[in-house]
Parts: sequence; structure tokens; C-alpha cells
Amino acid sequence: MRKILTVLVMVLVLLVPSGVALGKEFPAMTNVNPKKMWIIKFSQPVDINSVSNSEICVKDSGGKIINTILNLESDLKTIEMLLIENSYKDGDYVLTISKNITSNGKHLDEETILRFQVGNN
Repeated sequence: MRKILTVLVMVLVLLVPSGVALGKEFPAMTNVNPKKMWIIKFSQPVDINSVSNSEICVKDSGGKIINTILNLESDLKTIEMLLIENSYKDGDYVLTISKNITSNGKHLDEETILRFQVGNN
């Protein structure tokens, strides 16, 4: 059983009633726990076939994609992003949600970005 020290719940209101999506960059976060599990919540169910590690990913400062597992919950609105490796190394990262995520066949207009830092760089 793995221990998750903290869980950040990001409530991302990405889909508006008209079906037009809004993208956003969240304020940067510092001192993020190296064992962070991200939970991403959408306001409407997402199409399961649009959820992949190329559409929702974390990259390090060199642009390398960090290996993660995405779990789409049964409500189809919640995605858990788990690290495959034990923890993030100290450094800067970017969590990106691509505009290719869909709900009812409609794409997001823009990607959503969260920059974060692990450690005290």
C-alpha cells in the first residue's frame, strides 16, 4: 500500500454550458510535496478515449514527460494522476491538460497549465 502524503484537489471548471471550453493558467505553486498525487476534476464527464498521458501530462524543466498513470474515476469527471516512480526530483515542472480532452465530442479551446516546483530551487 503506497502512502500519499498530500492530495491537491484542483477543481478545474473547464467546460461551460454552451460546450465551449476555456483554458487557463493557474498560479505557480512552490514547495510541492515530491510524492504529490494530482486530482483533476472536470465540471462535466469527459470522453474516456480523449484521456491519455499525451493529453494530460507533467513535464520537467527540460521538457521530458514524467511517467504517470491516469485513473479516470467512474463518475468520468475525476482523474487521479499517480507517479510511476517513487517521487518527483527537486526542480521545476509543468502539469498540462491539452485542449484535445473532449466532453460530448467537443474539445477544449485552450490547454490548462499549472507550473510547480519541488524542493527549494
